[in-house]
Amino acid sequence: MDEIESPRGSRAIVRALSVLRAFTADRPVLTMTEIARELDVPAPTAHRIARTLESQGYLTRDPVTRAYGLGPEIQRLSGLIAETAKSTLDPATLIGIRNATGETVGLHTRVSDRRVCVVEHASLEPTRVISGYGRSYSLGAGAAGKAILSLLPEEEVQRLVALGADPGDHPLPARQLLMEVRKVREQGYATSSGETIRGAFAVAVPLLWNGMGAASAINVVGPADRMTPDVVNRALDAIARLRGIPARHRA
Repeated sequence: MDEIESPRGSRAIVRALSVLRAFTADRPVLTMTEIARELDVPAPTAHRIARTLESQGYLTRDPVTRAYGLGPEIQRLSGLIAETAKSTLDPATLIGIRNATGETVGLHTRVSDRRVCVVEHASLEPTRVISGYGRSYSLGAGAAGKAILSLLPEEEVQRLVALGADPGDHPLPARQLLMEVRKVREQGYATSSGETIRGAFAVAVPLLWNGMGAASAINVVGPADRMTPDVVNRALDAIARLRGIPARHRA
């Protein structure tokens, strides 16, 4: 039996997930050649996996270019995550944090071995930093990544840190990152400077009650020259008013 159809075909499942992860904001479509190269498999195998994903609604194919893009099932699941997040965390709460700081605020949630920005309210300033709604990041870089890691068991943290960060990121060395995660557990918040976005500074607080069964964090990010200690403290004060988050911080 072909592995893509076999319930024991774990390799095929991993390959299918790898195809989905290959799509990014900078690369929203993939040709069959690119998919085969991404998976390092022969073209017929890549074709079989892509067609299976297409048949289930996870990919869609342009009839003219024959290139693949993400399908309606991905949009449905993404919308479900966003709606669940919105029903759990009142949008007015995040907007209030944005208004208190003037900077972009978002909810980041762990999805598999990564984190995804599932809700975001951008700064109203002409010059601003955004995480990008729906964009995923490694857990090995950024304030939100550290905050989420702080909620996980130590063995899981070490496994995720060992995966490294995304190309283009500027993560802390693994040993220092592990120390930072332990520090987050003690002080209740994480910070980062230029780890995922150059010139940006972020502060994030672990969120224990997101209602989605996944570790999350509220993240406030802006240009480093505007993220003064006063702004960071205002962010932490506003976040601390949320249910279940103690006000035990000071930047």
